[in-house]
Amino acid sequence: ITALAPFTIGATTAIAAGRYDASGGGIEFTSPEVRSLVVGFGVGGQRLFGGSDVGAGANLTIRAGERVRIEAGGEFHRVQIPGEFNSFESLVVNTRLAVGLSPDLNLDGYAGYNHLARQLIAQLRLRWTWPQASDVFVVWQEQLNSAPWTVAARSVVAKVTWAIF
Repeated sequence: ITALAPFTIGATTAIAAGRYDASGGGIEFTSPEVRSLVVGFGVGGQRLFGGSDVGAGANLTIRAGERVRIEAGGEFHRVQIPGEFNSFESLVVNTRLAVGLSPDLNLDGYAGYNHLARQLIAQLRLRWTWPQASDVFVVWQEQLNSAPWTVAARSVVAKVTWAIF
């Protein structure tokens, strides 16, 4: 890995520009995706900027009916980089609720929390597919800082795709 310019990971861990050896591996398990309950987990590690990153994650998917799916997952990492105060832990948790209101109209809700950034991001996506390969998306997103709970950013975006072939 080559860092072209210095940067920071975690809250205060400085990475100098330069070339770094990298290697890693892990193992993952996921139950069959054809069931109404899907469970997955994994562990892994890697050499990272002269140090190490060891982590584990898990996810759960519940198909609560023909048109409803609930997903939740998380990852925990312990990062150790040589130097004083250069170790940190990272925890990210994500959830999703997908509802098929009709075969052509879907509503997805997402929420994710990043404990390093102390931020919660929530998003709602409404997608309507009309003629084949044509759709309309409306996405609302809010980013909240957790200490104290304040709105950091809010957006609404719309996109229309119309296939003419």
